[in-house]
Amino acid sequence: MRSDDTMRGRLFSLPGGAKFFAVPTDRFKCEYFSCRFQTPIRPETVQKNTLLLSVLRRGTAKFPDQTALSRHLDFLYSSAVRSVLSTRGDMQTLGFSADFLGEDYVEGKGLYAAITALCASFFTDPAMENGHLRADHTETEKRNMIDAIRAKINNPRALCAAKCREILYSGEPAALDLLGEEETVSSIDAESLTARLRALRTENMPDFFYVGNSDPQRIAAVLEETFLTANGFSGQRNPMRAVTENAPQKAVYATEKTSLSQGKLTLGFRADIGDRHPLSPAIVVLNELYGGSPASKLFLHVREDKGLCYQCSSGADRTKGAILAAAGMKPENRQVTEDAMLAEFAALARGEIGDTEWEAARLSLANAFLQYEDNPAALCAFYAGRIASDDDETIEEWRERVMRVTREEVVEAARAMRLGAVYYLDGCGSEEATE
Repeated sequence: MRSDDTMRGRLFSLPGGAKFFAVPTDRFKCEYFSCRFQTPIRPETVQKNTLLLSVLRRGTAKFPDQTALSRHLDFLYSSAVRSVLSTRGDMQTLGFSADFLGEDYVEGKGLYAAITALCASFFTDPAMENGHLRADHTETEKRNMIDAIRAKINNPRALCAAKCREILYSGEPAALDLLGEEETVSSIDAESLTARLRALRTENMPDFFYVGNSDPQRIAAVLEETFLTANGFSGQRNPMRAVTENAPQKAVYATEKTSLSQGKLTLGFRADIGDRHPLSPAIVVLNELYGGSPASKLFLHVREDKGLCYQCSSGADRTKGAILAAAGMKPENRQVTEDAMLAEFAALARGEIGDTEWEAARLSLANAFLQYEDNPAALCAFYAGRIASDDDETIEEWRERVMRVTREEVVEAARAMRLGAVYYLDGCGSEEATE
């Protein structure tokens, strides 16, 4: 069957206000399932949520350690379960996803009942000891999280972007790091983490997503039984929150030294344009023209023509109305690179968009939309964002909105953007230092 027939989703309302979004399709041999909580980013809970997800993934009461859990997944035709941790706007998303063989390729009624039961048990029946989450699991994951915090310096590009966002979103929940500081992680124990799990279940209601060829009605019934019936989920769905009316009046600059031989620069632009703003699709096209593809202004002019840096690109955060542009260069090229990056953005605001680059951006975006249909996880991520915002727009509808964007709208969006943050990791190490 063609994707036009099979990739249209169906939204189910479950008890307690939970939402279940299913995309019935026979396009894939495997099925995909995800359960996700959306909770506000708060200083007192953001790191606990991150740590909690890692501890829950270590086992359940029935499969209390990684060995038992791995054996069970192998028994389920080598199914895979992964953690889901991300931010959207000023909200934190946490949960689990699973890839498993479709019911057409296994005996019986398929694997979805066993998979959903396993994902539910991470939250409703985790591995416990003396009434709390296991202390050994907690301490192990605390060490892993602290190691991850210390290792951030080993990924200077990501670190630079995170520091830029912290400045750009200063005073807003989105400025908080999901990993945070070592001291806070060290203070968390199994008892406080168990309390956080109980609060999560009583304050929030999860949403569910499925892509595959099993009957969505049957899966909805299983979800109601395994997740929502007498399992302690008594909260409500949290509405999407994202501060957007906070465009910067002037740029804030920050520089830190690093032992690397190269410099890393990130520029943060922002406008009062949120997810529901009419110019939201224009931000997507603007980003594609600026640095979102190999045919963009940053790549062609700053990197290729002028040879100022070895890497130069940009990414958009539509929920916050922001674009972050990143570059890696020799320290002596730092200022001229920044000037060139700002000049290319100013060119877009003046409407200097050639026919070739306009068509290249549109083709690149069209190809990106086609890739959704080949990736169940990306498909679910798209609809998770839509459902989190109580938006029933389909991928096809969103694609059409993006492809209808005019050059005039792109220019209007570019003119609304203000430079709000400039963060630079100053490479002052030897030539032998590597990224």
